[in-house]
Amino acid sequence: MRRTLPFVPLSDEFFVSPIAHRGLHDCDGRFGSGRTENSFAAVAFAISKGYGIEIDIQLSQDGVPVVFHDDSLKRLFKIEKKISELSISSLKKLRLANEEQIPTLDELLELISGQVPVLVELKVQNHALENTTNGIEDAVARSLTKYNGPVGIMSFNPYYVKAFGLRLPD
Repeated sequence: MRRTLPFVPLSDEFFVSPIAHRGLHDCDGRFGSGRTENSFAAVAFAISKGYGIEIDIQLSQDGVPVVFHDDSLKRLFKIEKKISELSISSLKKLRLANEEQIPTLDELLELISGQVPVLVELKVQNHALENTTNGIEDAVARSLTKYNGPVGIMSFNPYYVKAFGLRLPD
């Protein structure tokens, strides 16, 4: 028998104002500077405008959810490694273009603190439609059980969404 998950609609807060993709970032300097995508500065700027925020989550080698779009460090750091190949301590030694560290999900949620809605994208670190998960749903669920604010979860991998829904069905 196939188990279906209950439908949980996004709360009304998600439809009131724009949602800043990766925070309200500077698009590699095209719109000012100092607000690298998925950084504290980009998220703080979005909050100051009253915008919701979409963030991307990857898992470090040691299972810590970090806020980073690409699975690779190549585009933003010119390093031929994947996020999943480095520990959180190694990732924290890197500096984004605005000199900030890569934030963890817990750190960014603390900054947002329920002020605006958050869309959390569980990034695929394996094949997009593979019927497996890598623990990202558990790691993000642990972070969100401590968070009080409007949150939505999404992923291009439907198995991630299903696994997350089984962890936190509401």
